[in-house]
Amino acid sequence: MLKEGFKLNFRKGFTLAEVLITLGIIGVVAALTIPTLVKNYQKKVTITRLTDTYSILTNVFKLAEVDYGDPSRWGMGIYLGQDAVGSASIDSYVEKYMLPYMQGAKYEPTGQTLAQMGFKNGITYPNGTAVLPPNATAKPLILKNGVYIFRTSAYVGNTDNKYYVSIIFYIDVNGPSGDNVVGKDVFVIEQLFDGIGPRLHGEVGWTYSPATNKFTYTRPTREDLFSKCSRGDSYSRNCGALIKIDGWRFAKNYPWF
Repeated sequence: MLKEGFKLNFRKGFTLAEVLITLGIIGVVAALTIPTLVKNYQKKVTITRLTDTYSILTNVFKLAEVDYGDPSRWGMGIYLGQDAVGSASIDSYVEKYMLPYMQGAKYEPTGQTLAQMGFKNGITYPNGTAVLPPNATAKPLILKNGVYIFRTSAYVGNTDNKYYVSIIFYIDVNGPSGDNVVGKDVFVIEQLFDGIGPRLHGEVGWTYSPATNKFTYTRPTREDLFSKCSRGDSYSRNCGALIKIDGWRFAKNYPWF
């Protein structure tokens, strides 16, 4: 029994000031942690889609090789004259040697501009130089996971007017929804017709001698790949190889993420 003159003091809740202070603390913590969480998630998705695509292309060419034999005999080998291989030949190559082995992939043979596909700025290098401008017409392969694969050709060697043709694939891991920057969410895989299969650009250094019809190979160092990846120009095509040599991850000093 309470004596006269004494009262119980029940506290019914927090004061407005206490609530505002708590919310402020939560807001500060969120501002500090959420960007890091989002960035780490983006890194994880990027690595997953890059490794998946690397594996898909490797398997595609292995399966095609079972049906068609040595890749050097697939009609994209040595040619006289730089104009021997154009976009039409690359299209037929994709349709014959790739599409039948890429279950669920989409392909629009008539092509669209990158702007029509939603790539507002096209695809660029980190310094802003265009790789594929918005008005460029392309026919990407679109994988089920949202990866866009753009391709072009490259000419190697120039002896006696001979060119050894390779195909360059630009792997955009998040399509038009991303930044579309080489080294950040776009990486480069190349297919040489030397019977070895696709590899990340810069993963193996090589030279081709038309005189002997042979390739010679070298293995780049991590320092060399990092130096090239960091330049921000066309050498950023080596960034995928840097990621691979670092154990398929973005190292702490990776320049573009």
